[in-house]
Amino acid sequence: MNLCLGRVPEMWDRNVHYFANVREMFFGNEAQTGELERRVGGVASHGGRFLPVLNLMYQGTAENTLCLEKMPKILISAMMSMLLLCSCSSISRTAIGSMELAPIQGITFAGERGVVYLPLKEIKVRFGGGLRSLKPLPDHRSLTDGIKLISLAELEGVGISVERDPKEKWAKLRRKSFQAMVIVGDKRAEVNLTEQRLRAWQGGRLVLQSRVSSGRNGRTPAGIFQAGPYKARRHYSSRYDNAPMPWSVQMTGHVFIHGFSSVPNYPASHGCIRVPLDEGNPARFFYEWIDRGTPILVKK
Repeated sequence: MNLCLGRVPEMWDRNVHYFANVREMFFGNEAQTGELERRVGGVASHGGRFLPVLNLMYQGTAENTLCLEKMPKILISAMMSMLLLCSCSSISRTAIGSMELAPIQGITFAGERGVVYLPLKEIKVRFGGGLRSLKPLPDHRSLTDGIKLISLAELEGVGISVERDPKEKWAKLRRKSFQAMVIVGDKRAEVNLTEQRLRAWQGGRLVLQSRVSSGRNGRTPAGIFQAGPYKARRHYSSRYDNAPMPWSVQMTGHVFIHGFSSVPNYPASHGCIRVPLDEGNPARFFYEWIDRGTPILVKK
């Protein structure tokens, strides 16, 4: 009896939908896993998802076909688990071993030159159970949704070797048989005036998404700007009653992206872009993350 690729029955999707996130968990987005799906045997893409295909057939007549629809669900689950383990073994030998696929997107902050952070949960997934007790320092950084970050220096302290790029654009991580590539991408930010949303990316990673309140009556200009040159933890308006503008990042002229105590879900400012000080304090995160000169797109 041979293992071969074939169509996945509809009932297969219903029974094993919990495997749909395997690709994302191990290897990121679809573009990053396209090469993987071509290289790892016994695995195929179906419906845009990364699923092991169990189409076991005897060579010969149709009567010898092993029909999944007639098999007990518990047996199907057991067979899937076995094939998934085989697939992951192939993955570790090819994709991760060569470090050609799915790099981890690093995160940097403006005031910490040369320090690269990674989401702790992604490190634990990549490097296995031996790091389950790993915890960041007490004053650790985190994303606004609470995801904890850990620095490359902290990883070196628990036995992960780190080979760094002198230009600080990449790093290679190794621990026993586990390996991973870290990429430090360029930063960019976007303000959508229609949605009243601020988003920020580093490389392919969305590091921040927050509601905002822009200028009423179209007072916030649209266009492409650069962060800075002025940035200040504490700033006060020179135009409007010395109003506090914490975590200020100049965008253009007197228009800033800054924290504010009142951030309604509609345009309400004199022209600046207000960002909440609660809800994980995205105003502070944005200020500490963005570098001077980072492009900011403001679109209607």
